[in-house]
Amino acid sequence: MFDKLLLIIFILSSFIIFSLFGWYINYSGFQKLEFYLILILFSLFFYLGINFKINEKKRNITLLIIVFVSSLTFGYTTYKNNLYNANEQMKNVLQELKITKLGYKLYNLKKKIRNVDKLIIDETREKIKKNLIINDLNFEYPIFIVLSEYSFLINIKKDKNLDEIKIYDNSQNFSVPIIFQKNNNFISFDTTLIMKSNFINQSDEPIWINKLKNKSAFHHWGDSFNDKIYLPGRLFFDLPNEISELFSGLPYASCKRENAWNETIEIIDNNNGEHLETIEILKVVAKVKNNFKRIGDTEQECFDPVHINDVRIIKKQNHADNFTNGKIGDLLVSLREIDAVVLMDKDTYDIKWITRGNFTRQHSPRITNKGTILIFDNQSSLPPNGVSRIVEIDIKTNKLVGFYEATNDNFFESENRGRLQIVDNRIFVQEHNQGRLFELICNSQYISNSCKQKNIIELKENNRGKGYYLADIVKIQ
Repeated sequence: MFDKLLLIIFILSSFIIFSLFGWYINYSGFQKLEFYLILILFSLFFYLGINFKINEKKRNITLLIIVFVSSLTFGYTTYKNNLYNANEQMKNVLQELKITKLGYKLYNLKKKIRNVDKLIIDETREKIKKNLIINDLNFEYPIFIVLSEYSFLINIKKDKNLDEIKIYDNSQNFSVPIIFQKNNNFISFDTTLIMKSNFINQSDEPIWINKLKNKSAFHHWGDSFNDKIYLPGRLFFDLPNEISELFSGLPYASCKRENAWNETIEIIDNNNGEHLETIEILKVVAKVKNNFKRIGDTEQECFDPVHINDVRIIKKQNHADNFTNGKIGDLLVSLREIDAVVLMDKDTYDIKWITRGNFTRQHSPRITNKGTILIFDNQSSLPPNGVSRIVEIDIKTNKLVGFYEATNDNFFESENRGRLQIVDNRIFVQEHNQGRLFELICNSQYISNSCKQKNIIELKENNRGKGYYLADIVKIQ
C-alpha cells in the first residue's frame, strides 16, 4: 500500500514538473514540438497496446515515458490555449525567478534555443541587411538598432557590408540598452526589473539583476552619475487622492479615475542594483503648480498628467553655471504632457528652472557648451515638410534662439517618440516615424533652417512606422 502511494506521488509530481517544462518550451518559442510530442505519445500507446503482456519492467518504463510525454504535451498546450489563465501567473513567477542567478539561466533557455541554430542567425542577418539603407559608409560610431523583431549592433566604418552584425535576442526585452557605461557595460530594464550587463560579450549571467520593491514600472530614457542610476518609473493610483489634493484650484484636483499614472524617478545603486529611492514627480510639480494651470484639464491629463520621457544629470560645471544656483548632479527632466523641461535640485528635488511654451510633446533635452538646450520638438512644426523640429533655447534668458524645420526637399516628422543625441558636439537625430538616423550639420551660431540633414542609416520604406524603432549611437560615458 505504501509503495503504491509513493508511486502515485511520484507520477503526479512528475506530471506537474514536466507540464511546467512543456509550458516553458512553448513559451521559449520552440513551435514545432507539439507535433512531435503527439506523434511520440500515440506511438507509445500503440506499442503498449500490442505488447501489454511484456515483462513488468518494460511496461513500467513505457508507462513512465507516456507520463513524461503526455505531461509535456499538456504543458505545451496550456501555453498555446492559455488554459486556466495560466500564462499570466507563470510569467509573474518567471519575473521573480529572473532576479536569481539560477532563475536567469532558466529564463535564458529561450535565448539559447533560438541562438544555437546558426542558420537562424544567418537568416536574421540577411533580413536585416535587406531592410536597411546605409547612407554614410564612413560613419565612425557603433549604432545599436532595435526593431520590433530583433536588435543588433552595427559598425559601418569597420564593416561596410554588415557581415559582422552582432545580433541580440530581443525577446527578453533586456537587450535594449538605455545607458552605456565604461568597460562596455550597459543598463537595461524589463518593466519592474533592471539589469547591468556587458555590452560586447553579453554573457549568460548579468553583472547584477534586481527588482523594484515598490512595483514601479520603468520606461523611457535615464542617466547614471556618481554610482547612481536615474530612471523614469511609473506607479498607479486611483483619483482623487492626497496627491491630487495638492493641486487645489486646478483641474487635476477634480479628476476621478482608477489606475491613473503616478510618474516617478527611481534611483538605483549602480554597483549592485539596490533600489535606493523613489521621487514622486507630481509631489514635486505641485510645489510650482501655478506654472501649469491646465494640468488635469482633459481625461487624458487625468490619466497621465506629466509623463516623464527623459532624465539627464548635470555632469559638467560649465553646464551647471548656466542655471541660477545650478549644481553638478541636478536633474534635467522632460515632462511631455505639460510640454515642459525642468531642472530639479539634486538635494531637495525642488524645481528651480522651467522652460515651456516653445515646443510640444517634446523629447531629449540636451545641454550644449554654448549655454543653450536643444530639444526634440515633436509637434510644433507644420506640414508639408513634417510636424517635428529641433529647437534651441538660451538657458539664462529662457528665450528661443533658434530652430530647425525641414524645408525644400527635406522632411522631418516623429509625432511621438524620437531621440536627440549630442556626441562630440555633433547633433544626431533618431526619427521614429521614418525609421531614420541623421546628423544635423549647422554652420550658424544657433540651430536654424540653414542646417543640413545628413542621412546615416534608414529603414526601407515598407518597414517604416512598424512597431518600435530605436537607433542609438553607442557613446561610452
